[in-house]
Amino acid sequence: MLEEKAEVLHQAIGVQGHNSFEVHGKCGILDPMRHVIELMDWQDEMAKEEDLHQAIADAVEIVDGIEHITDGITVEVITRYYLQGESMRELVDGYRYGDVSYPPLAERDDKIASLSRAQQFDWLKESMDIAIDQWERIGIAHLKEMGQQ
Repeated sequence: MLEEKAEVLHQAIGVQGHNSFEVHGKCGILDPMRHVIELMDWQDEMAKEEDLHQAIADAVEIVDGIEHITDGITVEVITRYYLQGESMRELVDGYRYGDVSYPPLAERDDKIASLSRAQQFDWLKESMDIAIDQWERIGIAHLKEMGQQ
């Protein structure tokens, strides 16, 4: 897919429409460098995206390591909040992400079922802070090693 996009951008550079010398309805002046600029912009975007892939891969390895020491709901919350970028509201209320439907946390965790919505937010934030402190004590490098096993 990326190779095809690159090929299309490369082919757009240069003189276009030279297969006919007949009168055509186009008017105005086009920037002859616009295709080169489009290609350069696209290449810059791809380079930035490649940098992000490594950071995301590192984060996934860390979460894989976290799976060895914590429960499934915590792993789901961390994945959805930090890797998928969902808000606290989406985590507490439940949310449909892609083809996966997540029920509200209160339906799956008896500890927060009786709490008010505001208390559920506080509980979630506090439990995430506690988990993150634990993971920092273990060390990100060690969690990453655990995730690679």
